[in-house]
Parts: sequence; C-alpha cells; structure tokens
Amino acid sequence: MAIASQTNRVPLWRKPVLSSLIVIFLLCLFIGTARTGDIFAPPGTSEDNAVPDVVIDVYGEGLLKTNLAVPSFAPLAGVNDGGSLGRDGAMIVGRDLQFSSFFNVLSAPELPAVPPGGYDESKLDFEPYSKIGAELLVAGTYSLAPDGTYTFDLKLFDVVQKAMLTRATYRGKRDMFRRLMHRFSDEVLRSETGTPGPFESRIAFAADWKGRQEIFYCDTDGQNMMRLTQTESINMSPAWSPDASQIVYTSYFTGNPDLYILPIVGGKPRRLFGGKGLNYGADWCKANNRIVFASSNNQEGDQEIYTIRPDGTDLLQVTHEPWSIEVSPSWSPDGKYIAFVSSRYGDKPQVLITPGEGGTSFRVSRTGGYNTDPSWSPVGDFIAYCGRTGGGLDILAVKLGKSLEVIQTVAVTSQSGSDETPSVSPDGRFVVYSHGSQNNYDIYMTSIREQKPRKITGLPGKESAPAWSSRLSQK
Repeated sequence: MAIASQTNRVPLWRKPVLSSLIVIFLLCLFIGTARTGDIFAPPGTSEDNAVPDVVIDVYGEGLLKTNLAVPSFAPLAGVNDGGSLGRDGAMIVGRDLQFSSFFNVLSAPELPAVPPGGYDESKLDFEPYSKIGAELLVAGTYSLAPDGTYTFDLKLFDVVQKAMLTRATYRGKRDMFRRLMHRFSDEVLRSETGTPGPFESRIAFAADWKGRQEIFYCDTDGQNMMRLTQTESINMSPAWSPDASQIVYTSYFTGNPDLYILPIVGGKPRRLFGGKGLNYGADWCKANNRIVFASSNNQEGDQEIYTIRPDGTDLLQVTHEPWSIEVSPSWSPDGKYIAFVSSRYGDKPQVLITPGEGGTSFRVSRTGGYNTDPSWSPVGDFIAYCGRTGGGLDILAVKLGKSLEVIQTVAVTSQSGSDETPSVSPDGRFVVYSHGSQNNYDIYMTSIREQKPRKITGLPGKESAPAWSSRLSQK
C-alpha cells in the first residue's frame, strides 16, 4: 500500500489547466464478414465530411505539465545485475508518465549512494534535481531475497518542498517486474491528479495470424503479448469481464459466428450464445453483470441488440426495429443505458442510446452521416466512436450531460489513414484504437489531453478491435 505524507504543494488535479480536458472515441463496425466487412454502405457523401463542433489540435501546446525526474533505481542487498533492472524500471515509469501528458520527464542525474535506511527527506540531496528544473523526483531501490523475490521501495518526492508525497513497497518475482512498475506509474498519477492511471491494465485485440484471426492481449505498452485463442479459425471483437479474468468474443469455431467466453489463463472456450445468424460485438457490464451483444438469431433474421447473463440465462431483447440494423452495443458504466449503432436514419449509421431493458432510443451522434463503434467511457461522461470528418476516418467523442443530453462533439484523432474501433481506458483519460490503411493496421493509444499517438503493436497484417480491461487485481 502507498503511504502519503502531507505537504503544502498543490496537486495537479487542483491546478488550473490551460486547455480543457476532453473526451473521445473510436470507430468502424467489425461484423458480418470475417474480415471487417461493413454491413453499412461505405462512407463518402458530402454529409459524411462534415466537421465536428470542435477540432482539438493540441500536441503539447498550452498544456500544464510538471517537470519530473526519474533516475535509475538503486540496487541493494542480493542484487548482482549491475543496476540493469533499476534502469529498466525507471524507464518504464518515466515512459508511462511522459505519455500521460501530465509530466515532462527530464534527463536526470543518478541518485546518490543509498544512505542507511534508504532515501528519505532528511537524507536525500535534492539540489541536483532542483538545478535541472525538476519539481518532482521518483527515487527507488530494489533488493533480491534468496527465494527469488524482489522488493521495490519506490517514493515520489516534492523537490521544492523536500517532502515525500507517496511511497509504495512492492514484492514479487521477476515475472511481476513490469506490472509492478506500471502499478507505481498509476500511483504517481493518483497522487498528482486524484485518479489512478490505467497502466496496470491490459488490452485485448484481434490480429491476423497464419491465415486466420486470433485474440491476443498485452500490457498497455505492448509488452508481455500473449495469444489467447488457438482455434485455427476466425476470432474477433474481444471484450473483458469486469474483473479482467475472462474475455467474451465472437468465433467462427463451429462455422457460425457465435459468442464464447474464455479465461485469460487459457482452457476450453465456453459457448455463450449462437447457433443461428450473426452474434457479435459483446460488451460486459460490471454494474449489472450482463453481456450486451448484437444478433440476428430471431424469427425475422434482422440484427437487434440483446443482453444475457454470463451463464447464458435470462436472454433479453432490447431493440425491436425490424426495418433497421442495430449493432455495436456499449454499456454505460452504471448499466442503465446502452449506446449502439443503428441504420434507422438511413443507410449511414448513427450512434443512439437506449435504456438497458429496452425503450425509447435517441440519437447522440450529431456530426456527419457515418458514425460507428461507440465506446462508453468508464467515467460515464462521454461516448467515443468512429466517424468520418474531412474525408478520413477519425475517433470522435460526444460529451454528455447528466441527463445524457449532447453537450459537444470533439475530435480525438486527426491523422492520415483510418482510426477505428476505439476503447476507453478505465480512468477515462486515454483511448486505444486500430490505425492503418488497406491491409496493415496496428494498435495505437493516445492521451485525450495530448494527442500524441503511441504505437503499441506491430504484428504483420491487421490488428483490430482493441478492448481495454479494468485495472487488474493487486493480489
């Protein structure tokens, strides 16, 4: 557990910001065909090229950031690696925090020799870090026990006040190293913004693999990548369980696109729903422990929105629009509403919201004529989706009021190529999405506060439909 001390320093979450913190999200429908075929008519009308209310073009200009020094962590008893793990740990933490857009990570002098009892306010010389303009300092040590367990003692200091802001001590084997470093990055963000970061979470996605399509997952920086499915079939559209221990996805394992659930530790997939028509686009809600998805497994054969319990019971049809296509559902964090895509306004898809148990739906995408793949922020105040603006496919976000009224539409990405299938981080400050052109797509991530895309995968072929997990259990 982290131990915080009191200082007079004002944390970032109480500082005035020079540019508004905005919200975002991603794109295009991953259904019908095995290879991202879109059931809607392709975009291309003049209405599709309409611009959003506000186009955000920040790229670091005008953002309030805190200068942060993260020198290599110092090795202690039992360590005989020449400090390599300490350098790697500082690099992971520094890279996370630089990407968060709240910090400028400075090139910093190495920590002095570790005094008896470790680094603390009374023994640490802050002068070298003050000289380079650092306002904050991360100072850490690590030791190794005979049983192979590492202990990391990591602290965040206020350089100006010469005070400790937070401290965390982690213990784990070598395979836990990167996860523990990401956990401390989240703790620094919690200390400075009031909300923990998303770095100790995971991202699942679908990827071309030896002539088929499989589900993978990885850390938020693309490391520790694992292939989850091994069906030699087409697997797509993954979504996480609330505790990040399972994934629900669509697979053609038996020839029909059905819904399956699979633990991330592996095992045999369990079919959740299927047997007829298209069944895809699942989203798993923590608030009500129900899974929402789109299916044409009904008497009319049209695509509607359904919810079901994870054990396959209590199937509920939410939408009833036989003359339109209803797909790509996403739960609100409280489980009361579902955002989805509908063709009821014509052949150009739009994003709508409906009550979770069915009822009157209303449109929230107000820009252009081609909007798909909504992803509701876990914070609840916006929906990210894929839309066409200025001739390209970008990630947009519609900001919502307390009564779900539309306040504003903003652009989250604006780069060449196509930005599709967004997913929002558990803290609502980042979006992950698929970016590319033709047959080469990779998974990218960006901070909503500062639009500097970060590539996190690079497999050959196409990676798509990324899904951000909740924060992992800290057991």
